[in-house]
Amino acid sequence: MPRQVAWVLASAVLASTSVAAPGSSIACPYSTLSSTLRAIIVADIKLCQRNVTPCILSLDCARLPDTTPWLAIGNFVDLNETHRTFQAKEDKLTPINVDYMAFSDAMASLSFSFFNFSLPHNFTWPSQLAQLNFTGNGLSAMPRVPRTLNALSFRGNRLSNWTELQKLPPPLQTLDIGGNAYIELLHLNFANLTAAFAQQLYVDPFGKHNVGQGPALLVRVMYCSPIFHIFTVRRDLSNLALANWIMNPQTFKTLGNLMSMTAMDTQNDSTTKIGVVTKNTTISSNATECQLRGGQIQTLTSSQGTPYTVCVINDIIIIQSALSTGAIIGIVCGAIALATAIGVAVFIVMRKRQKELEEMTQTYGMSATPTWSSGEENALTIQDLALVKLDETDLVLQKKLGHGAFADVWLASFHGKSVAVKMLHRSNVSIKQLQSFIDEIKLMSSFDCQYIVKLVGATWARPSDLKCIMEYMNGGDLRDYLARTRPADVTWMDKYAHIHNIVEGLVYLHSLGVIHRDLKSRNILLDSTKGTKLTDFGISKEDLQETMTMGVGTFRWMAPEVIQDLHYTVSADMYSFGALLNLGRDV
Repeated sequence: MPRQVAWVLASAVLASTSVAAPGSSIACPYSTLSSTLRAIIVADIKLCQRNVTPCILSLDCARLPDTTPWLAIGNFVDLNETHRTFQAKEDKLTPINVDYMAFSDAMASLSFSFFNFSLPHNFTWPSQLAQLNFTGNGLSAMPRVPRTLNALSFRGNRLSNWTELQKLPPPLQTLDIGGNAYIELLHLNFANLTAAFAQQLYVDPFGKHNVGQGPALLVRVMYCSPIFHIFTVRRDLSNLALANWIMNPQTFKTLGNLMSMTAMDTQNDSTTKIGVVTKNTTISSNATECQLRGGQIQTLTSSQGTPYTVCVINDIIIIQSALSTGAIIGIVCGAIALATAIGVAVFIVMRKRQKELEEMTQTYGMSATPTWSSGEENALTIQDLALVKLDETDLVLQKKLGHGAFADVWLASFHGKSVAVKMLHRSNVSIKQLQSFIDEIKLMSSFDCQYIVKLVGATWARPSDLKCIMEYMNGGDLRDYLARTRPADVTWMDKYAHIHNIVEGLVYLHSLGVIHRDLKSRNILLDSTKGTKLTDFGISKEDLQETMTMGVGTFRWMAPEVIQDLHYTVSADMYSFGALLNLGRDV
């Protein structure tokens, strides 16, 4: 395990002494739980005293009958299964304790139904978990979920904060948010989803009422991938008012075929239903706004002959909308296009940005924008950054903080708050380096860890102008700190704090299958209040080769297999971590 390897290495360097807990077979790890819980379910080969199958224990670890009601989940690490479901027997909300819940990394699917619980701060999801289901758990806030998921369900809860949906795992393909309390869904990028379910959004957590009894759902802008299923296999759009539904041609064709079918709005099994139910449905799109996006108004016709106008567009780019209205709801599936302004306003904004670009070129000594063919620029995946795109007019560059072989880092302010801005050298940037930069920003957007420098967002007028906006760390990097600080002034408590945060950052990255590859003191940033964090995840093979030609000794922290461009694993980061601890500021 990466966590074990990292901490063993860190402990050895710190020369810390670990004291083992007394090895008593009598001690029960669950004895500190509240007596009101009475019983706990575990899959512990030592405590269950048989082949590894779940058993019920008292809080002093005595075996209880398997029919005993339990109110806590304990250690399931020994369970030789990849799928596990926990469901309340009476399908009613049951509070349980999960302070000692743990699973092996081989666990691929977990389901919790009708249990109310809060995950402890130190809980770690299995590293290979792919499917996670929370049904009827009474959740009012979305719990943290692993970044490895491809299927996630929050059906029948009380979720209402649409911003939580912006932090979904990038690999996610299936999402179910039906039966929740959302009153608005805005700016959500569901580009990777192949199925999404949002049935009965305005009902109680257990789905006892029909969606028709709730208020009409007004959708501001909606763009969906071709096989995006909005309301389960029933494809029910009843009681919906959709304004400015944006879709690509393939979605238009698919939905058009479905709408032309006969949709049976009965109480039969939903699997027997075909087509799209459009009872009390209105769909209309603004022709002017659609045209500004480069789209065309087209008509979908239901099996009853009702026309619905939608905006069909090929290229989807997120921009700020000037035509939004209050109290309207937007579901954005895939990349969204919102117009910034119309008429003269567009001209003024473009002139202002052009002037700022010219001033930047003069002030920062940048050369002209690289010239690439339209084919090269179209091959870039900059559209993947749509959800993190920010308005560049709110960004004010102040001074250069650092200069590298491929990029500079600037101190800037964004909405009055200090941020760090990373920009590629425009004089010699290649299309491969720009794509690597895009990939770096996309990767950073998937991180949610206090030991990793946070991404604020990105701005660009065109791809070559791409800027990565990150949280500002006021202590600089570890190398400069060690260079300007006397060794005697760096206490062991300071060393431990730095090492602890570095290790935790690596553990987080490795749990996601991410290898840093360039761990060194320059890529470890310090802050007087936020502590120590890892940064710089953009090194590519091209960057690596260039880095190794920059000077003798600049790659001493790299594992041999990385330098030789051989297959490498997380152990490459462990090598760099050891070099960092051994050489300090020299790396």
